[in-house]
Amino acid sequence: TELARPSTGKTFYILDEPTTGLHFEDIERLLSALQQLVEGGNSVLVIEHNLEVLKSVDWLIELGPDGGAGGGQLVAAGTPEDVAGDKASPTGKALAPYVLPRRRRALAKAKPRAPSKNQPKALRVFGARQHNLQAVDAEFPAASFSVVTGVSGSGKTSLAFDTLFREGQRRFIESLSTYARRFLGRLDRAPVDKIEGLLPAIAIDQKSAGRNPRSTVGTTTEILDYLRLLFARVGVPHCPTHGEALVRNSPSTLAGRVTRELDGQKGWVLAPIPVPRGLEDKDLRAFTDERVSEWKEDGFARLAVAGPKDTIFEVAFGESIDLDAVRKGLWLVVDRISFGTKSRTRLAEAFELAGRHGKGLVAVAPRDGVVSTWSLERSCTRCGFHLPLDLHPRFFSFNHHRGACPDCQGLGSKLAMQPELLIAKPSKPLFGGALRTDLGPGPSFLFHPRRPFARTAMAMAESHGFDLAKTPWDALSTAQRRLVMEGTGDESFAVKIRRQHGGSTRSYELEETWQGLRPFLEEKYGTSDSISLRQGLAKVFREERCAACRGSRLHPAALAVTITGTDIADLSSRTVQSLVEFFDGLELGSEETKIAEQVLQEIRSRIGFLDAMGLGYLELDRSAATLSGGEAQRIRLAGQLGSKLTGTLYVLDEPTVGLHPRDTERLLQSLLGLKELGNTVVAVEHDETVMRRADWVVDIGPHAGRHGGRVVHQGTPASLAKSKESLTGAWLRGEAALPVRTMRRGSDGAALTIGDARVHNLRGVSARFPFGAMTCVTGVSGSGKSSLVLEALVPALRGEKGSWKIAGHSRVKDLIVVDQEALAATPTSTPATYVGIWTAVRELFAKTEVARRKGFGPGRFSFNSKEGRCTQCEGRGELQIEMHFLADVWVRCDLCHGRRFDEQTLEVRYRDKTIADVLALECNEALELFQTQRRIHAPLRTLVDVGLGYLSLGQGLHTLSGGEAQRLKLAAELCKPPRPGRVLFLDEPTTGLHMEDTKRLLQVLDKLVEGGATVIVIEHHMGVAAAADWVVDLGPDAGSAGGTVVIEGTPEAVARCATSMTAPFLASELAR
Repeated sequence: TELARPSTGKTFYILDEPTTGLHFEDIERLLSALQQLVEGGNSVLVIEHNLEVLKSVDWLIELGPDGGAGGGQLVAAGTPEDVAGDKASPTGKALAPYVLPRRRRALAKAKPRAPSKNQPKALRVFGARQHNLQAVDAEFPAASFSVVTGVSGSGKTSLAFDTLFREGQRRFIESLSTYARRFLGRLDRAPVDKIEGLLPAIAIDQKSAGRNPRSTVGTTTEILDYLRLLFARVGVPHCPTHGEALVRNSPSTLAGRVTRELDGQKGWVLAPIPVPRGLEDKDLRAFTDERVSEWKEDGFARLAVAGPKDTIFEVAFGESIDLDAVRKGLWLVVDRISFGTKSRTRLAEAFELAGRHGKGLVAVAPRDGVVSTWSLERSCTRCGFHLPLDLHPRFFSFNHHRGACPDCQGLGSKLAMQPELLIAKPSKPLFGGALRTDLGPGPSFLFHPRRPFARTAMAMAESHGFDLAKTPWDALSTAQRRLVMEGTGDESFAVKIRRQHGGSTRSYELEETWQGLRPFLEEKYGTSDSISLRQGLAKVFREERCAACRGSRLHPAALAVTITGTDIADLSSRTVQSLVEFFDGLELGSEETKIAEQVLQEIRSRIGFLDAMGLGYLELDRSAATLSGGEAQRIRLAGQLGSKLTGTLYVLDEPTVGLHPRDTERLLQSLLGLKELGNTVVAVEHDETVMRRADWVVDIGPHAGRHGGRVVHQGTPASLAKSKESLTGAWLRGEAALPVRTMRRGSDGAALTIGDARVHNLRGVSARFPFGAMTCVTGVSGSGKSSLVLEALVPALRGEKGSWKIAGHSRVKDLIVVDQEALAATPTSTPATYVGIWTAVRELFAKTEVARRKGFGPGRFSFNSKEGRCTQCEGRGELQIEMHFLADVWVRCDLCHGRRFDEQTLEVRYRDKTIADVLALECNEALELFQTQRRIHAPLRTLVDVGLGYLSLGQGLHTLSGGEAQRLKLAAELCKPPRPGRVLFLDEPTTGLHMEDTKRLLQVLDKLVEGGATVIVIEHHMGVAAAADWVVDLGPDAGSAGGTVVIEGTPEAVARCATSMTAPFLASELAR
């Protein structure tokens, strides 16, 4: 089967004794087949004893010298002749007659081989035609670091991800068995003539880490898996209630210890008996009599009860017992003994017997001495809490029922009703207008004053001396509000109910308890099948940290296991940098060190790689859903560094996104580390520093869309800088540069200010954002930029309450936030529909003479409407063909030929263009077609201005990159009519932008500011910071070492700040 497949020359075959049951003729055929695999450039490893095979191999490895405990060592390694000549080798002795002094002819003679000619020196692409690529030929040196660059939309991603990675992944999947391919994704062939030297490929893109609430930085990087293993192996368990270390004592060890401490004394060996609390005298006596009866049958004669100051009284069975003493402590007397060396064996046997009756607990009391208790089974001597002897890693997993907090099921948070969201008008009574009225019919029905729920609440209030129908909510005392919200326990109240049936009214009285408004609504929200009720109540619920586990997600017993006094939740809440320090300084005992050596090595390696990626500020328990695309990518990259794969193609999508220039060098070292392992690294990148450090650069262009898709230049960075045809080359040699303003705006005028902001790592931050200016917020990754702008300033402007003070917000009338969230796109969403011009286009077609004559309205020209779309492909232009074990294939619809509409609809033309022709137009081309149509032309101009002129009007939004999606959102906002007091927030808008595109974006933002808008940008690009009017620099470092404003002022002032990490890079940019 393997020989029948196309040879990749990169497969590693492992066979376990393949000659078992074979005749000599069959062995010869087998060896010929294996040689054929090797000649194809593959590697073959065989576990074998057959001498005919051993004398035919190229390299022999012998383990031994014996079996089991007597083996496990490398005895010999080399050619068959080398091993045969080794006198210490048992295999060599058996092999010697076959190869020494003359080697017989092998059944399939092996020749010494030089490195295979199939080993590639370069990865070569011929005729790539994905998307806008125009039969591109490109080359990437093997085991090197290459960069693919070019303006946005030129075809970089099409070459790197949609051609190289896709084809590498497809070939790997095709090398697997048909059965295995059933469980893997299926890929179609990339449109390319040929690819030579392609390796197994791994893509590390900027897709978010997902929205699973159970996914964290620790789980994504697998560091938490190793921490769980570490705690399971060397963690010290404690009682979660009393904090007592749960140590297992064997009977013999304990006997030795007691003998040394009480040598020469007399006393008792006891079995502690737990006594149920709260028993009446009669029930307690019955309990004691029952125990005594059982003990008599087992041959015992005495018990002991508590005396003063931890002493005991011995009581013979049948004597009267002081029940108060029993309540304080009860023991079974297992043995009276004289402690000493001679009685050590007897003492150990007594402990074993006491442990069986004391449920793992044993006790010793010398005469006139205090009782000492120990555990034989990891049990608490005070409450009996115990753990299994061998802890399993899943005991520390919040994704397993044994380790998860029982209150929040391992989520760390719970949905809780918020009284302030329910009480809309606190100046009115609870059942007199205080409650929100926008919760919908379900909740409104519950809160109606005539419903039993409301009547019970009012009966409770009347019983406690206040009135919920007349007294305003804010006039109630704190204690009264607590009764309403949290309930009154088992206390019952007489509730009068009146029901009308037909023409008669029936009254009756019920005894009801008041559950409390919060528990009642939380129960209803969690159990109700009514969609309207749940949707209404959702407005008054918010996520709250679980009070039981304090957000740690874990069971109390798991939190009670520690290493050097630290539990696993404490380590998970620390930053990566803090963990590096903790594990560097961790000191364990010799036994624990031996057990944990490999686990600690993995942990130190992985947190070290994360720190090297510039992610030292992240906590392990940080939710993966809160990570930016750049952070998620670098986490995956750190994981790949930890795996230490070789001979692999890594394709990366802008690894410097979200990275401060200070951290770029550390990232480059990591990428070069991947290369040093023998991997080929290809990165789509625009960062000038990265390009200059690459071994090879492929520049795609010269422009975007149909005017791109060609290799403008490929070669070393130095050769690219000399290229006159390349836009990138012009930037590298300094001919092109971003504009820098000589006059800064807004530094002395009115400003939006935020003060005492305390969100995440922000430590009472105050900052100023001038109106009518562009402010750039800078700082190293994790310094608190997003926390300040997106989680403090933006919510404050929206009127939300939080830990901040805001001033100047009354001037803000129009708030626009363009963040990095994915577009909410349907399968048929396009740029034309997103910016709102498609309706105008359809109306324009409906006004044509042919459309009016045929009676076509605007709906006829919608590919979402049945009126005019193709009936076979339903307006998609393509049909999906299921191929079972091959990838599903999308083929052009043979009815509409990919034009989406039926023949009658396509008869209508505007300026000689059908509706399908318009969808195929790029924005640049459509701008000219619709130059007289203001409703269409203005949004198209905005799309072109933000650098999206190459997008076709009908292109699916799911095909856009992250940077393209963000600029499309920006364009959609700019298409709206301007309002006075407009404030625009952008989160790293240069993501995915070439330097030329960044220049165009800055021109758009400058035009907005000149028109009176205020622009606030979170950005690491020093060119953007240099072009800003005002810079707010956060830091000085990341995480707990950041969260303060280092300096705020003009770019020139920031560049002179000695304590700013941003200053030297900004000064360099200003000097260009």
